[in-house]
Amino acid sequence: MANTHEHLEHAEHAAHGSHNGFDRKVALTIAIVAAVVATIGMIGHTMHNNTLIYTTQSGQEDVKKGQEEVRKAQEAVKKGQTEAQESNIWAQYQSKRLRQEMAKNQLTLLTLQPVLEDKKQQRDDAIKKLTQQVATYDSELAELKTKAEAEKAKVAQIEAKMEKLQEKADEIGKKAEKINHKAEHVHHQAVWFDFAHLSAELGLVLCSIAVLTKKKPFWYVGIVVTVVGIGLATYGYKLPDHHKDAPSAETNYGYKLPDHHKDAPSAETKGH
Repeated sequence: MANTHEHLEHAEHAAHGSHNGFDRKVALTIAIVAAVVATIGMIGHTMHNNTLIYTTQSGQEDVKKGQEEVRKAQEAVKKGQTEAQESNIWAQYQSKRLRQEMAKNQLTLLTLQPVLEDKKQQRDDAIKKLTQQVATYDSELAELKTKAEAEKAKVAQIEAKMEKLQEKADEIGKKAEKINHKAEHVHHQAVWFDFAHLSAELGLVLCSIAVLTKKKPFWYVGIVVTVVGIGLATYGYKLPDHHKDAPSAETNYGYKLPDHHKDAPSAETKGH
């Protein structure tokens, strides 16, 4: 399509080359339409730039969310290792507790069991040894219990950290979704402005043809098409969020913004 500046030059030459009132009116119309084309084009270009900016920001927020989820996964691994360590400590605790109970039972039997005088010293030595073992087990069991409770506290701390990481990831995800929605909305507006720009450009061409052919129908149609373009631009500018009637970017440019609001097709659907 011809450049807007070229149409203005044609209109200017036509206006200077003729004292015909029709030519002057059409030349004035071309100047006005050219201003409309420039305005719509500038706003549309800005909207496309904003779409790219918002899409980039949304991608950056998605990356941040992914990083938080990776950190959460790392903490989940630490949690599993800590829980395993806690379980091992409790297993040791139960084993020593069982051996302590066996020592206590033996100590009780030796204490209650009658013994010959010549075996009394041997029994007393056994009682003393078992008493020391029971005391040792008490100390070891207390130490193991402290270690197990410390590991349990670590698990609780890791769970709290994981919860905070999840909350942060969810917050970032909501922010990314909001920015992505904004990018989609501005993109739909930009597409309407593209159609408006095309319509105004067509009106400019028809008005230029009217100057060359001296036929009023081209002028009238050019004005109507330009007004349609203004209407499309106005509609696009006031386009509400979640508007489903916006023209498809895929059909207009061959690409489509990522849609985070739709569920991925199931394997069963793909199979059919």
